[in-house]
Amino acid sequence: SAEKPDIVHEVPLYGDKIGVWCTMRGKRIIGPIFFQNTVDSLTYVNTDLTSFFRELTGREHDFSFFQ
Repeated sequence: SAEKPDIVHEVPLYGDKIGVWCTMRGKRIIGPIFFQNTVDSLTYVNTDLTSFFRELTGREHDFSFFQ
């Protein structure tokens, strides 16, 4: 065609994604935490780590290692 089309159809490059974070210990599972947004360091600390540390018992808090 000699004419330029005026219709633009945008399609996302990737489909929607959901992230899941959880902690598995010998006796129990902490989580899961679901998120749909991109996780940066601020989100990771405020959402994932804060929720994780709140779930720990006193003994787990005193005698566990986090990597």
